[in-house]
Order: sequence, then C-alpha cells, then structure tokens
Amino acid sequence: MAPEKVQNRSMDLSICILTHNLPVLLSQCVTSCVNEIERAGLSGEIIVIDNASSDRYPEKLAASTPTVRIIRNDENLGFAVANNRAVKISRGENVLILNDDAILQEGSLGLMMSALKSDPRVAAAGPTLVFPDGSPQLMYMKRRLPNLRGMVAEITGRDLRWKDRPWTRKWLTTWESPEHVAEPEQLSGACLLVRREAWDEMGGFDEQFYHVLDDTDLCFRLRKAGWQFRCVEAARVTHYGGFTIVRWDQLELRRNYYKCINAYFRKHYSLPRYLLARVVLGLAVVFIFAEATLYGTVHLARSGRKVSLSELTQKARGRLALLWSLLRVGTVRGPQTSRH
Repeated sequence: MAPEKVQNRSMDLSICILTHNLPVLLSQCVTSCVNEIERAGLSGEIIVIDNASSDRYPEKLAASTPTVRIIRNDENLGFAVANNRAVKISRGENVLILNDDAILQEGSLGLMMSALKSDPRVAAAGPTLVFPDGSPQLMYMKRRLPNLRGMVAEITGRDLRWKDRPWTRKWLTTWESPEHVAEPEQLSGACLLVRREAWDEMGGFDEQFYHVLDDTDLCFRLRKAGWQFRCVEAARVTHYGGFTIVRWDQLELRRNYYKCINAYFRKHYSLPRYLLARVVLGLAVVFIFAEATLYGTVHLARSGRKVSLSELTQKARGRLALLWSLLRVGTVRGPQTSRH
C-alpha cells in the first residue's frame, strides 16, 4: 500500500536513506546523520527505505535509534521509486537524499544547509564526495548535463583522455571546467540536499530511470525551471560507492546503462534529435565492440595459442548476441534495481 502524502512540515530536515543488504555501512551512515543533525542544531528525522533486505537489519537498527523510521518494501523497487515514496511521507522543509554507503563528515550537513539557505533561488546543494582515503571522487562530481558528444565519448572511453584539455573537455565531453565547480549543472544523488519547494515543483525523481541518470534528469528539470545548484567543496562526505553495482552481472549493468541514456534523450530531445542520438549511440556501441574484438584477436594471435574454428565461431556468436542485446535497449524496459 502506498504511503499517504504528509502535508504538515514540522521540522527542518528529512534524511532519506535507501538501503539493500548493506548492514555495516548503513549503521555508520545513520550514526553520522544523527550526529550531524545534532551538530547543526536542526530538528530532523531519518527515514530508511529498506528495499527488501534479506536480513531485515534496518528494522533492528530502527528499534535502537528513536529518530529512525523504516519503510519496508517487499520487493526491490529501485532508487527513484523508493526515494519518492520516502519523501512523500517525510515532514522536513528540506530533504537529504543519501546513499547507505555515504558517511557524513563533521560539519558537512551544516555547511550544505547554509548554502541552501543563502539564496532562495538555490534548489539543491551537494558536498565533495571522497573515497575512504580522502581523495575526491571526480566521477561523481564536476559533470555537466549530458549531451550527445559527451555520451559518445563516455561510451567509447575517450572522455577521460579528453577532459584534461580545455577545448576537448568543452566540446567533446561532459566534464565541467574547474572554475565552474561551485555552481555545477548537476549534483550527485549519492548525497543531494533539496529544498522541499523545488522537489514538490518537479514531482521528485522520474521513475523510468532505474539505474543511472535519475539524479541527472531531476537536475535538468530544475535548471530548466530556473533553479540553481551549489557544490559546497568544504563539506566532505565519504562515499564508498558501487556496493550494489559490483554484484550485478556485467551484461545487465551495460543494458541498464544504455536504457537510461536512451530514456534521457527520448525525454529531453525532439523526435528528430532523439532518432539521430539512437543512431549515433548505436554506432558508438558497434565501434567499441569492433575495437574490443580486434584487440582480442591481436592478443590471441600474439599469444601463439591454437584455437579451433568452433571456438572462434562460438565467441563470435556470443559477441554478436551481446551487441544485438545492447543495440535493442530502449525498445524494451527491464526490471528496476537499486543502483547503490
């Protein structure tokens, strides 16, 4: 049964944490939230959305932490659906969407709240996401909104080579220039503080995005409506990252990635531009498979290992089947899964 929407906003902040079978990091995440709410002098609540964890650990955690409420889903509803459900029943004037593998460092919440309050035009604020060793997670930050050139560069693996040169970074990738980091085009959903007014205006996450680009799509719509963002570099949040993704099958991961890219362009491009994007992205997929096949063939030839014709045929069929599977994305919709 879907929860009722709560009209009474009786506190400063609601923190919504989506979790799925990650008890150790969830405990650290919740503890950091409790400490940061107190440190910032805020009134707040913590809502943990349990996307069908097998051990039911979140319920045990809530029993020992009075500020925590639990939403228990009997199936894995995915990132967008589950977070939308949590925000609907939340009571905060502002909402922090937080991964269960993200740990708020000291003072980070107060700094982000200050950035949000500094200007009524600011819809959302985000921190500097860092690895456990303290180094910044650039792959989650300093990104512009997607464009076709940038997506082709990312799919073919060229964007990392081109992001260090100003001209290629600007025209061929979606990496942001260093001087624009404080006011980015998008923020990461791993830790995203959103003004309630802006969230309600957008209607939350678009639930067709079930793996990636759900946060990107929200940022696109907010910017189109005239809202601004702030990246608070002094606010640090340790993000372990990818604890659910690493358990996925690689084919499923790739298929979901291409589905979301296609869904993004289908939603935000005109029909002619979307069809062009489908063709160009399809060619990019063909290119990376041809490149990988050529590299594998050369490597095999240099190794001197004898390979039978049947083995080569089997490998070729497997590659073609995978290629066809990826080229068909966007024509069918797969099951929603939690990305974190």
